[in-house]
Amino acid sequence: MLFERLHGAEGAPVGHRSLLALAFLDLDGFKVINDRHTHNVGDHILPVVARRIHNVVRPDDTVVRWGGDEFVVLFEQLEDETAALELVQRVLTAVTEPIGHLSQEFVVTASLGVAFSAAADTVDPDELVRRADAAMYRSKRIGRDAFAVFGSLDDPAV
Repeated sequence: MLFERLHGAEGAPVGHRSLLALAFLDLDGFKVINDRHTHNVGDHILPVVARRIHNVVRPDDTVVRWGGDEFVVLFEQLEDETAALELVQRVLTAVTEPIGHLSQEFVVTASLGVAFSAAADTVDPDELVRRADAAMYRSKRIGRDAFAVFGSLDDPAV
């Protein structure tokens, strides 16, 4: 579904709201939760995180579970990069709210990478995912519970 949406966005008419952003999100330290508290706890947390992401994005945004503890969010028809980054911050804030399960509270954080493309660009969808993934790893390197933007001038390695 994600790649269908990305392919559709490539051919979208250029206009006032033609920017799209792909956000690649990985839960920080999720393996520790599974190892310390069993996979049942992890299996409870993942759908809670997914619902929270769905609840803070716009109705036409696409949220998919990429695998394991990774999610991808496609934000289409954005005014500018600032609008996307505000949405990304809302996602990070929602993810970090404590999650109650079996009389315990769990706090998970996420590292998130963002890649941008104008709808008229011919950026290959696989390349856009790769860029967002690379930016996500950058956010892990700079401290987790944060986001990084692919191609940011302050990190020549990305």
